[in-house]
Amino acid sequence: MSTKTPFAARVQFVLVILMFASIVMLSQGSILPLYKAGLILMAITSLSQIAFGNILPSATFGRSMRQYVIYMAIIAVIFGISIAITPWLVSLGR
Repeated sequence: MSTKTPFAARVQFVLVILMFASIVMLSQGSILPLYKAGLILMAITSLSQIAFGNILPSATFGRSMRQYVIYMAIIAVIFGISIAITPWLVSLGR
């Protein structure tokens, strides 16, 4: 009887592999479309890794997806607040 790897643990493993692939794509400098694809892949995988890094590796698919949506919403709110207050912070520095 084999034990099945939990969903969250598999996703974290795939994200690490994709992040490594994006680093390889970014490290080459001769093919611009490959570089752009690596940059987009790095942005997506790093944000997803932030979320999945906070989910227990033993979590089921349903629990993982619920927590992923919550964590991505938190990240989006933080980004939104950061963008909204940037002009105010710049004006403080003048």
